[in-house]
Amino acid sequence: MSIANSSIEHNPDLRGAERPTMTSAAPFGPWSPDLADPVELRCQLRSFAGIIACHCGSAHPLIATLRDAELDGDALQRAASLLDRLPTLVQRRVVSIFGAVNYRRRAR
Repeated sequence: MSIANSSIEHNPDLRGAERPTMTSAAPFGPWSPDLADPVELRCQLRSFAGIIACHCGSAHPLIATLRDAELDGDALQRAASLLDRLPTLVQRRVVSIFGAVNYRRRAR
């Protein structure tokens, strides 16, 4: 029995609860509502595709969907759905690397 299953099975409040999705919980990167620059969107999509290729293999369908999203807003939503289907640990690693690559660190 996995830890995740045991906590849901033993906690009636969690039964039937859906896991929040990565992009709906806090829109970030290419899914951010504040991103209006199409050049920056393309850069972020390609960066994300490269990170996915390293973690999931170059044939993963999310890569092609991210490339399609450069010109198609519906593909961006499909990409979010594919991202949400990745294992949680992979999602966390991908998002962490994406943030490190695309955003400057604040000075301490």
